[in-house]
Amino acid sequence: MKFPIATAAIAISILAFFLILSSMLVFGSSEGIERFKFSFDEVQNIFFYNFAHVDYAHLLVNLAIIIGSGIVIERKLKSKDVVALFFAGSLFSALLFAALDNEYAIVGASAGAVALLTAAVAVDTKKALALTIGLMLLATVSIFAINSYIEDSTKSLKAQVQTLENTKEIAERENNTELAQSTGTIIEQKNEQIYGIEQGVELKSRIPASIEIHFFGSIFGAAYAFLFARKEILRNVTSLKKMFAKMHF
Repeated sequence: MKFPIATAAIAISILAFFLILSSMLVFGSSEGIERFKFSFDEVQNIFFYNFAHVDYAHLLVNLAIIIGSGIVIERKLKSKDVVALFFAGSLFSALLFAALDNEYAIVGASAGAVALLTAAVAVDTKKALALTIGLMLLATVSIFAINSYIEDSTKSLKAQVQTLENTKEIAERENNTELAQSTGTIIEQKNEQIYGIEQGVELKSRIPASIEIHFFGSIFGAAYAFLFARKEILRNVTSLKKMFAKMHF
């Protein structure tokens, strides 16, 4: 099987974009979201909004879908179909979503990912579901692990700040100016880390997931498969019929 070059290029670009613009490598930055979000007021971001993600969960879920579906599309169709499905699907979905409701800005690769997934399921249901579900499980485990790490880190940082504040208070009472100043500097650094985590969590709550844009992406993926991959769809349907015929209920 040939290497899925288009899928890899899209996935690596999304990951690199997130890491460059992220806060603490796990949260999207408010500046990045504001700069690359799409609406009719920021129409220049119709391409770049795909690469801006709110946090690690948003990123990992989309990457799992893109990689699982893209591999199937490149195996059954061509690399150019991955590119067309992802970018044209995201374009179609974003324009339609903004036309219906321009109050909310759009970020993330969800629309293109769902377009890829729908087309992949249409041309090879078994492979698409197996790969995507497997990668989604891996993404879910990773998200739970990161959630736990962030929660533990926040508790640890707050405990450290409390201890440092006690140390600073004692140093001030004893007129140990040098210790008080150095401890105060460390407290500021710890509080900045806590603030970064809280800002990341708050940013996520301000940008809810959109059911509509996923639906639009799915419509585009289905239409694309019907128009450009009818033979593959027919082979897939035949394969599914044979599979179900062998099953006994």
